[in-house]
Amino acid sequence: MPPAARLAISTLWPPFDDQIQNRVQCADGHCLMLTASRVSPQRTIVLWEGDTHVVYAAMPRPAVLATPRLHAMTAAIVLVAVALTGWGTWWVVGRTLRPVESMRKQIAEITIGDLSRRLTQPPGDDEIARLARTANQGISKLENATKRQRRFGSMVSHELRRPLTGLRAHLEEVLLAPDADCREGIQGALVTAERLQAIIDEMLELAHVSSGQRAVEPVDLNALARAEAERVSGGPPIVVHAADEAAVLGNQVQLTGVLTNLLVNAQRHTRTSVHLTVGRSEGQATVTVLDDGKGIPPGDRERVFQPFVRLREGRRRDPHGSGLGLAICRAVAESHNGTLQVEDSARGACFVLRIPLAPTGSRPEESAPAPPSSVYEADA
Repeated sequence: MPPAARLAISTLWPPFDDQIQNRVQCADGHCLMLTASRVSPQRTIVLWEGDTHVVYAAMPRPAVLATPRLHAMTAAIVLVAVALTGWGTWWVVGRTLRPVESMRKQIAEITIGDLSRRLTQPPGDDEIARLARTANQGISKLENATKRQRRFGSMVSHELRRPLTGLRAHLEEVLLAPDADCREGIQGALVTAERLQAIIDEMLELAHVSSGQRAVEPVDLNALARAEAERVSGGPPIVVHAADEAAVLGNQVQLTGVLTNLLVNAQRHTRTSVHLTVGRSEGQATVTVLDDGKGIPPGDRERVFQPFVRLREGRRRDPHGSGLGLAICRAVAESHNGTLQVEDSARGACFVLRIPLAPTGSRPEESAPAPPSSVYEADA
């Protein structure tokens, strides 16, 4: 049937390149929503040359679509939804960040003169609670560091005042007797100046170690222990037990200083010999220095690591010491993420240094095996 003979349902006739088209068609006050679909030529029975079928589908247009009311209602609903969403987001974010604002105000009220205040920690274990807990831990560390600094400054001024007073006294004696032999007064002033210089050098070393800046390299504590025991063998014998591998990551110069200080201190207090043991336990390298002297009372085992603190026995055996040696040793241990403590022993003082073992790939190359123990006798 030619197109002219068809019923006038619609004049919509989709072309071959756009097979489906939609249109709203109105007549006599009635509107239809019309869809015209040209059937694919591959699926069509050709009635005559060049023609194909077009399928029409139509339905009455709803009254709501005949006016702009639907568009207005949709826009209003969208605006209300956006407003409610924005208000809900603002309320939730504000409620979530309210503790953060409270913590900000509390931190602003904390001054360097009063670090005893802490932030109010919200209940639970969410991010805000963990933030408050971490901030309180940081404030506690800052408070402890400030207390140590003030205490250290007070002790430094006290310890330096005595040698400076002695140095001034020696120089005044020389000035009061210009015609006499000044050699003795000058020698006394030099001794005092040397002691003053030693205290200043140890204070600088302690400050350098406490700053946390250090070169890191693999260190074999076995080899280091044997070398230091041999080097400081000018006193009571040192028995070395170093059978297990104990490699750590650290500063070899600082660790050497710790071993030297502990060994010299043990030789000063021991009666017969000093035992130096290197081992490993629970992922840590352990260095134990044990003497058979009088030992350290339990109440003084932490005091000996404080700067310028010297027990009566230590002052008697080494009257010219500064009291900074053990403080430097502990600072070195802590800078290596380790510990240095005085532990219980059957006799004498037992100092135990613990430092985390180095990863396998970063350990120093193995050297020739050494005997499990050796004794370095004092020089004759």
